[in-house]
Amino acid sequence: HYPDGFFDLVTGMLTFHEMPRQIRLQVMNEMVRVLKQYGRILLIDYHPGSIHFPKGWMDKAVIYFFEIAAGREHFKNFRDFLANKGIPGLIASHKLSMEKSKIVSGGNLGVYLFCAE
Repeated sequence: HYPDGFFDLVTGMLTFHEMPRQIRLQVMNEMVRVLKQYGRILLIDYHPGSIHFPKGWMDKAVIYFFEIAAGREHFKNFRDFLANKGIPGLIASHKLSMEKSKIVSGGNLGVYLFCAE
């Protein structure tokens, strides 16, 4: 258990889409709690927006194959994550401002840097 405001930077990569919604919110709350004032949160996960042909379509097919292969519960959480606007939807209820964002992998992944307000 880390004290409040302990880290300058907190990261998460391809983790939130695996979690049930309630756990996602709890993990996000914990990330914000341990973040120093004016600290940064770097998150990378699947992006719910449009994808680009042809690379994005090919990448999406591979992503969906592995997400389905990971099991019913995993795929359910993946779909719920995307349906709830991914990372931007997750941080909407937190006092964070988006400093930078980049959509990569033909539109399938989002890289987001947030700053604590």
